[in-house]
Amino acid sequence: MAEAAAQTGDLLTAAAQLSVIRNRAGLAPSPATTADALVADIVLQRRLELACEGQHWVGLRRTNTIRTALPTCPQTFRNLFPIPAREVNITGGVITQNAGF
Repeated sequence: MAEAAAQTGDLLTAAAQLSVIRNRAGLAPSPATTADALVADIVLQRRLELACEGQHWVGLRRTNTIRTALPTCPQTFRNLFPIPAREVNITGGVITQNAGF
């Protein structure tokens, strides 16, 4: 919820939702004041909160930050998810599959 609010420009809601998690962990409210800084802090808190649950890779793909976080990852096509074959097929060629899938 915090990330969606930050992405849409509702920084007050984003900061409030992030503070809920940070307060529970005994941390001070986030010092971030811009949308980009809030999203970065939210992604970090999500990574820490969901450590060892296998969500980090999905988060990197969702935020398109694989190349930033893992610059040695040679497979750039993995930055995108594959489009379901059904969706590609029913469009009659309007939508094409992401490269590499």
